[in-house]
Amino acid sequence: MMEEFDYLSTPHAPIDEHPEYSQPIEQDCSNGVIPQDASVIGTPTEDGKRRILVSEVTTINKPFFDKNKAMMTRYINTQLQNGNMRRIVPFPFTNRRICWLQRDYKCVSFWKVDRTHFIADVEVHLNLDTREGVREWVGIMTLWGDIENDCACTIEDIVDKREFEERELVALSCFLIPIYSNKQMDKEMERLWRRYHPEALTAPSARSAVELAKRMGLSIIRLPVYNHNATPSILFFVEDTILVKETKNNSKEEPQEVRVPANTIVVNTNHRFSDYSEYYIYHECVHYEEHYMFFKLQEMHTNDIMRMKTKVQIVEADEKITSPLYWMEVQANRGAYGLMLPAAHTEAMIRKELDKIQRFRHPGDKYEIAGKEIARQLELPNFRVRARMIQLGHIYAKGALNKVDGAYIDPFCFDLDAWRSEEHTYVIDERTVKAIYEKSKDFRCFIDSGKYIYADGHVVRNTSDCVQDVGGLLRLTPEANLHVNRCCLRFVRRYEQKNLEKYVYGRMYYDADYVAQTNFYIDEELVNFNHDVVKAKMAYKKNFPSDFSTAFHKLRNRNGMSMDDVAEVLGTSARTLERWIANPGEKISADTVTKLTLLWKLPDWLSDLMYDRAFVRLSETDDRCNLIPGNSPRVLDGWYPQGRSISGQPWTEPSLLIFLWPTAFQSGRSFFCFWPRHKHIKKVFWSTRQILSCQK
Repeated sequence: MMEEFDYLSTPHAPIDEHPEYSQPIEQDCSNGVIPQDASVIGTPTEDGKRRILVSEVTTINKPFFDKNKAMMTRYINTQLQNGNMRRIVPFPFTNRRICWLQRDYKCVSFWKVDRTHFIADVEVHLNLDTREGVREWVGIMTLWGDIENDCACTIEDIVDKREFEERELVALSCFLIPIYSNKQMDKEMERLWRRYHPEALTAPSARSAVELAKRMGLSIIRLPVYNHNATPSILFFVEDTILVKETKNNSKEEPQEVRVPANTIVVNTNHRFSDYSEYYIYHECVHYEEHYMFFKLQEMHTNDIMRMKTKVQIVEADEKITSPLYWMEVQANRGAYGLMLPAAHTEAMIRKELDKIQRFRHPGDKYEIAGKEIARQLELPNFRVRARMIQLGHIYAKGALNKVDGAYIDPFCFDLDAWRSEEHTYVIDERTVKAIYEKSKDFRCFIDSGKYIYADGHVVRNTSDCVQDVGGLLRLTPEANLHVNRCCLRFVRRYEQKNLEKYVYGRMYYDADYVAQTNFYIDEELVNFNHDVVKAKMAYKKNFPSDFSTAFHKLRNRNGMSMDDVAEVLGTSARTLERWIANPGEKISADTVTKLTLLWKLPDWLSDLMYDRAFVRLSETDDRCNLIPGNSPRVLDGWYPQGRSISGQPWTEPSLLIFLWPTAFQSGRSFFCFWPRHKHIKKVFWSTRQILSCQK
């Protein structure tokens, strides 16, 4: 990679013209943490905090215990009186009944049974009288709940906690939102097809959003919904009314009230991209099946979030914000793709088409050919197929089917580890480049130097080996097209909030930190090669020490650290560290190298060299990439890795903070956001964008 841009907020031009490229593709279904910290959302306060608008939502906990706590206590007393508790409690006791002072309901876990029913496992603590005194017993009480019955439940059983077996059901959050990983969401959508329309799972000709909705008991009507131009569709759970008015022809008529039957999807014809209604119908089918309990809990007749009450919330500038509405939208987006392009069948199609292609310039070209053929066979837009290929793990598809200014640019390729993060992109339209140029003095000076030029959706090095004139149009050379990360600028896309639940790519940034990071290590080579970053980096890599010990001391000296300084960070002594360095093949672990790359802020290409010199190879199946399940309800933990350090102790948040350099604190950025471009850190931390313990 050459440089990376992250300047002050600059509108990303295609957001209004191409919604297919503003909609994030690889969102995480397992949590409700919005994709950006509060420092770029809301309005600032005088004390440096942020004022944001959030929805007022209810959790299940209070209504659940309000409805069922007295019944649960009566049930325990009944079991005490009839002697059943003596068969459950593993020690003798004398109680015939308990009062509220002797019992406590510590926590509850919810599990999805179907769209209206759930199971609640309540942890019960009883203080029972024995001959030796009061002794605590802990059990699990299981209740069966029906959301249609106003959270009132029936008690199924009570057992000793040590004999309780974990359920193989889908966990529910406190908002009654199911907790799925992305892969689990894909499988759930396949189960949805099997339940309602099994032949559609493997027969694309039978796959229809309208038919699925019909079989699920949903009807579809198309109306010009008034004052909802940004809302493509609305799901009505019960009969209600809605205002309609045609806005595309600037009609001056007053909006009319229309009654909408229960279980109806309203496709908004006023939405600019209502032509994509097939996707939006799938989207609402997911809400109907997976999120009905949430909307019922909120006492909402529809999933129209504009009807929800809102409140102003003051948050810290670097605080992560959780939104159940955003969470459900992420799940519905992924689910819509899972219904439109079921994972197993689509993966088989991708493999089949890729195997058929014999002549191609590079993987990006191969995926472009395969993607177009799949889109043709399924009669779907190219961007839907591209997005699904990326969701299913085909990273090279990012270089295929990219549309800029209404036309497809040449497919391209890149080094895999240079483009793992979805927020990064090497594709940019000319209007956005001009906007950044006008707004940022630094970027303007950078472009005016003549070192870079805009060509075919990229900002590329202005040299004959990177750009060429083809019929009067600037295009990347074959070599540049094969490695865009080595000759093109990489941009960082940022989210902007469209409404309470929707976040899309709407900003483009330039990150000068990464540039300074690379230049810090190759400063001498830059002078020798007249500030040609490519040649300077190649020279640095060519002359980089071949053994770990020399490489270690080279980087340590460059950062002005003593052996004692490094040893302290690694949790060992300088003497022990010397022994490790002298025998890296046996003593230096992947954890050690990872800590060093963090400590010295090594760019991705330089960390690769350090891993190589330490004889360390990290694969996607490495233990550091494995997900560690957390407690229910599980939410994303992207702040720090759940693993073991070289000392064998768990990595915790404080132990990681020592690796954050001062600018990370000053900028208010999280550790996670600051390092997505780093290959190995990404493998340790990026994978934590899945289900991990308790609240990223």
